[in-house]
Amino acid sequence: GGLIARPDDFSFGLVLRTISNSGTKDAFIQAESILKLMGKFGLMPREKHYLAAMRAFLLSANQNDIDPASVESILDVVKQRYKDDMSVKPNAAIYSACVSAYAKSNSSKSSQKAVLLLEELKTLYEETGDPDFRPDNVMYGAVLDSISKNGTEESVNQSMQILDEMEKNYDSKQTTVAPNRYTYTSVLHAISKTKPTNGVALAEFLMKRMDDRSRSLQDNSVRPDKVTFSVLLDILSRSKGDYVDLAEKWLKEMAERYIKGELGLKPDTFIYTALINCYWKSGRQNAGFEAEKVLNLIEENYDQGDIGCKPDIFAYTSTINAYGRSWSEDKSHKVWEIYKRMKERYSNGDVSLKPNKIILTSIINVCGYPTKSPAGKKTSLKVLLECMLELQTSKFINPDSKTICTLLNALKYTVENDAQLYRIGAA
Repeated sequence: GGLIARPDDFSFGLVLRTISNSGTKDAFIQAESILKLMGKFGLMPREKHYLAAMRAFLLSANQNDIDPASVESILDVVKQRYKDDMSVKPNAAIYSACVSAYAKSNSSKSSQKAVLLLEELKTLYEETGDPDFRPDNVMYGAVLDSISKNGTEESVNQSMQILDEMEKNYDSKQTTVAPNRYTYTSVLHAISKTKPTNGVALAEFLMKRMDDRSRSLQDNSVRPDKVTFSVLLDILSRSKGDYVDLAEKWLKEMAERYIKGELGLKPDTFIYTALINCYWKSGRQNAGFEAEKVLNLIEENYDQGDIGCKPDIFAYTSTINAYGRSWSEDKSHKVWEIYKRMKERYSNGDVSLKPNKIILTSIINVCGYPTKSPAGKKTSLKVLLECMLELQTSKFINPDSKTICTLLNALKYTVENDAQLYRIGAA
């Protein structure tokens, strides 16, 4: 009777997949114990079992609490078994999972390990010709993700070298693995995180390169998608300088492609917020006014049924920030009205728009750069008093020392004299 209930290869595979997909904090530890338990039943894990255990780490809620070397130790076991009797193969999927483990961790040796493992797999493929060892786009993408964590210009150069190598090998028919949009987007992510001096020009060059290859190879898998456009606009919004015109150009291209039938390119809140951030960073005197027009569009689109344009607190905060350096006399009034609009949506049931100290600090910052006119200072002071009342009465805004210091500094620039400041402080 006992043999009927004896777990087999399939049963253990199912258990490992369940643990892997659970995403719990101890999922990887549980998966490791299951691998060991298989031996007690006389079963040797297969590639799928090892891979499921490694993916348990990738989906775990506490990746930073586990050394990715533990994942690499599974790869080492597979490599040793392959060396001993070739009963299992350290295939591209297993190598990719190991590289991804390093990429998702805070390990300082993430990029170094990723490149070494890629070279190791490439050597295996060159020596054996076995397609199971051929690095694929998942592997290259994982390596590029690891490299992007460095946050240095060298990491961007290294990413570009890998991309160039992939294109060259495919074009010369040395491999059938062509870089896809995920590969290019990974390089764009490296640019976004690193912000090199030529980041904007390089990002635009990559977008053009993707389009050119898509047309010449007649391969839609290389054509930029919404994620690619999102990363590009994020690069523009994070870069120093006025990139509003470029952001509007790319947003226009997205909209035109959407109208022509590329439904996945419909602009959403993230895209529009990136444009708002470009206005914020631009230093233009009308930045706040133009940013608010974009925020109005987000609200209108959502109210008309476009769920992709659901206003979020980042859109409101960025719009408020865009008013910061404006000399408009009523800018303090405008940002307070934006805040009230957001609060109204929260009151009407949108819990994601719960006010917090970050957006209130942004309002205070705007008031801290008042216009030189008495009317502008008076409006700023009035809004600052509203902010003080909000801080005192709100049930969910807990100001910290930064908020208080920002408020005091703003008051210093708006009040007429120390006596007035003292009276406000006493109140």
